[in-house]
Amino acid sequence: MVHQEEKDFVEMFLATLCSMDKHEIPYDNELFSNGLAQASEYFNTANIPDEVKQKLALLFIKQTTYGEYLRMQNIIENMNGRIISLKNPHYVRAEINMGKDYIDYLHDSIDLRVDHDFYRGIATAFCEGAKI
Repeated sequence: MVHQEEKDFVEMFLATLCSMDKHEIPYDNELFSNGLAQASEYFNTANIPDEVKQKLALLFIKQTTYGEYLRMQNIIENMNGRIISLKNPHYVRAEINMGKDYIDYLHDSIDLRVDHDFYRGIATAFCEGAKI
């Protein structure tokens, strides 16, 4: 079961990417996995409340059976058609469809007790790992 805090975090993560002019990201491939591996390193060392870290930790665990970050991947996949457009063939790219008004709305309505610098740090780490 996915928790609302996880969905909110992923939406804020995607909004932060958009605010950094990253409207298309790799998805379901090695670049996506590398991006999340780098984001996971940032997450593990970030100075955020333990309660928040516990609620979000499953997003940054790589499934050893498949070698993928399935929880994060599944949440993004469930946003397909709403704020994400998975691109064919084989859904290896995801286009993030968020306008400034919606990003501002998210910033005003989602409070996971972490500041914007945390989201920017996670997004920057992802971009570095994903080479975007």
